[in-house]
Amino acid sequence: QAGENVLREKAVAVDPTAIGSTDVKKLTDKMIRIMRRNGDLGLAAPQIGRPLRIITFEITKRHLKYLQAQYRQIVQRETVPLQVLINPQLKVIDRTTVAEYESCSSLHACTAKVPRYKSVEVTALNRQGQK
Repeated sequence: QAGENVLREKAVAVDPTAIGSTDVKKLTDKMIRIMRRNGDLGLAAPQIGRPLRIITFEITKRHLKYLQAQYRQIVQRETVPLQVLINPQLKVIDRTTVAEYESCSSLHACTAKVPRYKSVEVTALNRQGQK
């Protein structure tokens, strides 16, 4: 199997009382730096060795230039500002899937066609611990 073991383990929830801590702030800052340095759309904490339920993502105009037309239509936005999702929960709205080629920061030079639900609703806490 490819990648580190942490990528195959279930990530654990962040204790809500720890969200404002220096450790969580440093971790999310690091995730944002790595995501932007690599030109990625998003990054999950397990991808950098931390088995926590934290995701960072953003879609910039530069990213949009490289997204396939079909995916751009689904996103239906010009850009998505930086988001930090802590303890995200996903609710599928539309079970229709769309498969697009994606790469992964954890598995360098690996690209695969990945099916994603067409519409989901995500609830999470932000860096201040608010929904």
